[in-house]
Amino acid sequence: MPKDIIVPIKTSMKGVTYTFIIENEDYSGYTAALHVWLNGTALVDGGTCSAAYDGTDTAITYVIPDAIYDTIGLYDAEIQFTSGLTIIEPTRTFYIEVEQGAP
Repeated sequence: MPKDIIVPIKTSMKGVTYTFIIENEDYSGYTAALHVWLNGTALVDGGTCSAAYDGTDTAITYVIPDAIYDTIGLYDAEIQFTSGLTIIEPTRTFYIEVEQGAP
């Protein structure tokens, strides 16, 4: 997932399960963790995600927690994949754009 990818989230999406796709990649069998920063401050440090491979793409699913995305703006994010104690490189970096409104 290149850094120019922007995942849109609304401020009202607390508790919603959000799924996005990493195309043409197989991350089945790996543990996925979400890391999110806003203006250099870590907001999510290793949030648990699930990764499911459908034979072509990997779907990443994450439950949006309360009070994390209250500030409208562009957040830096990455999904880090691990297998046991080994971090799989490269991690997948992207942006989360938080907008005001209903989902």
